[in-house]
Amino acid sequence: MAGSQIVFDLQVGSNKDIDLFFEIHNNTGDWMKRSSFPACFDCEHFRGAKVGTCDAFPEDIPEQIWLGKFHHDKAFPGDRGFRFQPSDAIEFLSVDELAKLLNINPKTIYRALWSKSLPAYKFGRTWRIARRDIEHFRK
Repeated sequence: MAGSQIVFDLQVGSNKDIDLFFEIHNNTGDWMKRSSFPACFDCEHFRGAKVGTCDAFPEDIPEQIWLGKFHHDKAFPGDRGFRFQPSDAIEFLSVDELAKLLNINPKTIYRALWSKSLPAYKFGRTWRIARRDIEHFRK
């Protein structure tokens, strides 16, 4: 039996759009990721949603890899010797958690979210920021 499905639209980098599909697993109530989420997001070399690049391709991740037409566990022209390497789970912070971590007012975080200078994911009315995207915000 299929679970409930929610679709999120996410812009990554300057020209990369992806759709995220999540569904609630009926037996456990857990969220399960499904669909064409780029494998790059699960690679330890990925530099985060704002820049949409990685250590292998610091300028722009090739479309064949980004769209999943080529799994980057083999050599790809211009990859500088880097290959897909699974990363640990992505840690997400709430606005309040991030404000406390950076010792700033949560309103500052919201202004950054609204101006799109801080990449984030919005689930309903709640914002979540990937810990690895914080360094780009600090600069």
